[in-house]
Amino acid sequence: MADRFEAPVGGVVAEAAGRLGTSVAEIGQRAAAFADLARTATDEAGRTAALVQQVNGAVAKIGDVVGIVDAIASQTNLPALNATIEAARAGEAGLLGRRRRG
Repeated sequence: MADRFEAPVGGVVAEAAGRLGTSVAEIGQRAAAFADLARTATDEAGRTAALVQQVNGAVAKIGDVVGIVDAIASQTNLPALNATIEAARAGEAGLLGRRRRG
């Protein structure tokens, strides 16, 4: 009687072992695919970091140029302000001279 049960149990165990082997192989394939995906993501993150550093460098250069332009503008504004004041003084002097003569 034991022989009657051993054959079906043996077949079930063999089938379960086969399925387990297939599952393990599939899990291994998926793990390898995820590892490849993780490597790709890491590479992309590295490239992105390099681009961000380049952008930061460009922003710093732009900031330098803006500083130079601002310095030039402030130096230009001061003589323009002086010229305006001098023109106003000259105008006042001209008006005062006319009033005195007239």
